[in-house]
Amino acid sequence: MSEARLTVGMPVYNAGKYLAEGIEAILASEYGDFELLISDNCSTDSTLDICASFRDPRIRVHRNETNLGGVHNYNQVVKLARGELFKWQAYDDLCAPSMLGKCVDTLDHNPDAVLAYPRTVLINGAGEKTKSHRDYLDLRQRAPWKRVAQYARKISLVNPMYGVIRTAALRRTGVLRTYVSSDYTMLAELAALGEFCEVPEELFFRRVHEDSTALAPQRKLADLARWWNPSGPARATAPRLRMQAETARALARIDPLSAVAWTLNWNARKTKDRLSRLKRRVLR
Repeated sequence: MSEARLTVGMPVYNAGKYLAEGIEAILASEYGDFELLISDNCSTDSTLDICASFRDPRIRVHRNETNLGGVHNYNQVVKLARGELFKWQAYDDLCAPSMLGKCVDTLDHNPDAVLAYPRTVLINGAGEKTKSHRDYLDLRQRAPWKRVAQYARKISLVNPMYGVIRTAALRRTGVLRTYVSSDYTMLAELAALGEFCEVPEELFFRRVHEDSTALAPQRKLADLARWWNPSGPARATAPRLRMQAETARALARIDPLSAVAWTLNWNARKTKDRLSRLKRRVLR
């Protein structure tokens, strides 16, 4: 198989419950110039058997010699990607057949953009729609600091990281670090490096279920800390404050004005949120 233009990176660990459905969704894409790179993190269930059951030359399976931990496996698929474009695909999420093609086409028509993403539908474990989610991260401003300012005001569920990204731009970031919510940092770096384009259609289906890494209703902070850094402390201390500081530090290396824009707008947003919560308590 010749080198594909797009690498779809799927990091997996004991993914048997939803994996086949996730692979099928990618293989059903109307856009065909991709490789599906699956990085297995020493699964002990049926994950590898499911992968082997697909006889499609676009699938490439890599098995880690040891369990690297979740965040490092996410970074592994970026490291091993061959395509000039890259997309993360969680094993339990789904995408519409037109998603890859429309995101690639959007990047082709917007050379200053580093990321194209569609609107999101949240689904449950059974694949049923629970709600629509808008990210409001169509960042077309020319100045990096203006893009970062809007990003700081609007970012919530980091769904855009599951869009299509220019691989070279992604590798200029720190990708994912070993602290909780470092995906916020990575997306902020990308916003400083180039524009974000929203495809105005609901083409990405993000599954929220009891085993979801970040969105599970009963997910504890200690569980998140172990996912981000298995060898680190059992509890993350002030994770949002650390993310805020680390993001400012990362942005300063790219564009100092963006670091200032991030800090001012993030703090303003958090202050507004605290005042809103206080108002609701007073009026209750």
